[in-house]
Amino acid sequence: VKAGFPQTKGGESQTLAERFVRIGMAVYQDGKRVDYVNQDNEDNNFGTMSLDLPPGSYKLLVVAHSCSKSASTTNSNKVYFTSPLSDVFAYETDISITTEAKTIDATLTRATARVDLVISDEIPVNAASIMFNFKGGATTLNAETIEGVSSYTHKVVEMEITDREQKTYSFYTFACPDGQKLKVEASAYDANGQLLGAKVFNDVTVERNRVTSITSPLFSGPIEGPSDISITVDDSWGETITYPI
Repeated sequence: VKAGFPQTKGGESQTLAERFVRIGMAVYQDGKRVDYVNQDNEDNNFGTMSLDLPPGSYKLLVVAHSCSKSASTTNSNKVYFTSPLSDVFAYETDISITTEAKTIDATLTRATARVDLVISDEIPVNAASIMFNFKGGATTLNAETIEGVSSYTHKVVEMEITDREQKTYSFYTFACPDGQKLKVEASAYDANGQLLGAKVFNDVTVERNRVTSITSPLFSGPIEGPSDISITVDDSWGETITYPI
């Protein structure tokens, strides 16, 4: 089987190699992965992948993304991606292989949801980074349903603040089943790790291929969520117990 992908999508002018860092293709039969191939955008013919398969019925999965490592596709029901999650596109279909060569033109569609935090107050001069913690999203994908598999608290790698006029910061997640909502904690720090501001957002709705926009002050008002903890050690012993002789 040979799978190829349109080099541009819709009105976009980016090629696949400009749009994604990695593409992976996996083929399953009776629930087990029988073959796979991974590419990165430095490979020749990025986006055109071939596998030699004996005749039969299979499930084909393709994922394209820009995470730091290739996705783990051992199980189509639990496709693992490294953190932080990038924008992920996927294609899944049933295929029938015969003795004749088969070419598949696959159209990738977005599998992720995105959350934007739009900071409505002024960003302090000494602000250096923003950190997101969220509960209710996933970085593991069920390729058959294009939904997240596991829900857990996940710390996104901090994002540097390099331009105080840049007010929008974003992260990606897979939406979990049953409309599960997120709890998002956003916190900002200076270069020394001192907490400058933090806010908590409950019941944040996310859906596949949609952006959830949160507009809120981050640095004004009370600090919510993360707090600085000062640790000291009391190394003294209590009163000695004397064994009676």
